[in-house]
Amino acid sequence: MMKLNLKKGYQPDIEDNTLRAPIVSGNIANRPIITDHYFPGGADYLLTLFKRRFHTSPFPLTTNKLETIVRAIDVEGPRLLGFYYPAELHKECQVLLPHPIISFYDSGFRRMFDIWCANPFYFRCRVIGTVLYYYLAIQSESEKSCLQ
Repeated sequence: MMKLNLKKGYQPDIEDNTLRAPIVSGNIANRPIITDHYFPGGADYLLTLFKRRFHTSPFPLTTNKLETIVRAIDVEGPRLLGFYYPAELHKECQVLLPHPIISFYDSGFRRMFDIWCANPFYFRCRVIGTVLYYYLAIQSESEKSCLQ
C-alpha cells in the first residue's frame, strides 16, 4: 500500500483520486491590475526596453541599425551561414530597407513588413523577423495608448 505524503491544508478526495487545494482568503482589491499580460507598461515600457537592450532608439531605422540589432540577438544565423553571414545579413537588410524609415507612420514601415511576410523562403536570417515583429508590437501598443 502506497502512503500519500500530503502537505498541511490539502484534503484527498477519495472518489476521484484528486487533491483539493485549500481556499486562501485575501483581499483582491489591493492587488495590482495588469491590463496587458505581455506589455504591462504599454508602448513606453517597450521603448524603454528597446533602448536598454540595444542602446539606441528605434528610429530612424536604417540598414546599418537593423543589422546591428539583429547581430546583437542572432545566435543561429552565424552558425548556419558561417562565413557568409555578414554579407547575407547586409543584403537582406538592404532589400527590406532601401531608404531609412523615420517613424511608424512612414510608408516604408508597412512596406517592410509586407516584403518580409510575402517572401518567407527568400530570407535566410530569420531573426530579422523577430526584430520586425518587435517593432510591430511597439507600434500596436503606441496606437492603443493613443486611442485611450
